[in-house]
Amino acid sequence: VRWTGNGEVDLQEFLAAKDDDSWLFEDKDDKESAKSEVFHKLDLDGNGVLTLDELQTGAAHLGLSVEEATELFATLDKNGNGEIDLKEFLKAKDHMFPPNPKKAGDLETPDGFSLLQSELGTYLAMNFESHKAGGLPVRCMHLDPDGIPVKGMLWKMTSEGALVNKATGMVMQIENESKARKIRVCCEERNRKVRAQLWRYTKFHTIVSGANGYVLTVRNGSKRDRAEVWTNIRVPIRGITTAQRWHFVPYDGDPKYPTYPVAEEHKALLERAMLT
Repeated sequence: VRWTGNGEVDLQEFLAAKDDDSWLFEDKDDKESAKSEVFHKLDLDGNGVLTLDELQTGAAHLGLSVEEATELFATLDKNGNGEIDLKEFLKAKDHMFPPNPKKAGDLETPDGFSLLQSELGTYLAMNFESHKAGGLPVRCMHLDPDGIPVKGMLWKMTSEGALVNKATGMVMQIENESKARKIRVCCEERNRKVRAQLWRYTKFHTIVSGANGYVLTVRNGSKRDRAEVWTNIRVPIRGITTAQRWHFVPYDGDPKYPTYPVAEEHKALLERAMLT
């Protein structure tokens, strides 16, 4: 595996081989051998253990943010001694080399749109019931007993990082780029100049704002119907919670008209959506 032609393979090149040549990692022994090699490349001082600083330094090459590397370190450091040895590292199969959800399509429907389910069991949806001024809010809802979603519950993440709603063509964004702990999430018309409309779906199934690095979260971890959704900073002690993990779920049927009261100001928008 040699992309640079310099006679060496660096960590970034090595990990690129994992994505481009999956046969390298099909055998269990091959996987352990490959991960062992990654471990030794991350072990900058060659002392046989990884420190938090070493894992954070290699985070970008692993496709992780510094925050994600910190969370990964806490997960792998089972004995809490502040170091990860090779034995601990080799147990990190699902953490270090998880399938790339977006690359795999996450079982998306043929047109690329899917339900977006939180690990709490509720689904991300546009809120046509809201009377709030400004962008149309989003929230989490349960499916009706018939299992059929309503308009505004199908989403697609584009290659450039926009999270598009199928019913309206609007995209999800944070209300502002402030450093407030919690920021409201809404939908607006697509504007490629607005950084607040960019998102990243991580290997840990979190959806992270490209504007401020905050994580899409169901408010207070609520499982109730019509729960508010916002972005929230991570709490390092608690790590990622079920309120912050999301999964694309296939649905190729035709969503129905909302069974909840639709605000008068959104009826025209929804009527157009019913034609799609």
